Amino acid sequence: MAESHKHWATLGVPGTEEVNWHIPSQDEINLAIELIDTFHVPAMERLRELMTSTVLEGKQLSIEICKSITMVKAVIACMVTLVEDDGDSPVSKSR
Repeated sequence: MAESHKHWATLGVPGTEEVNWHIPSQDEINLAIELIDTFHVPAMERLRELMTSTVLEGKQLSIEICKSITMVKAVIACMVTLVEDDGDSPVSKSR
């Protein structure tokens, strides 16, 4: 596994490939949860505040909303790697 990068993009025989999936440790899971708490939760709270804001308006409000939505989107895009496979995808069914 230490030199697996040397095998990237090499051709193999279909059906004989062996995939070694990474199983996160508890420390890695805790780090992911910490990142969600650090970035996602505050962005969602800020977005809720902005939706009822009477202080900001116009372009300034739009910019702040876009910043919060971008952060939420970035966190959600990475969250799919934290969810266990439910076995419903075509890849799961082929195993």
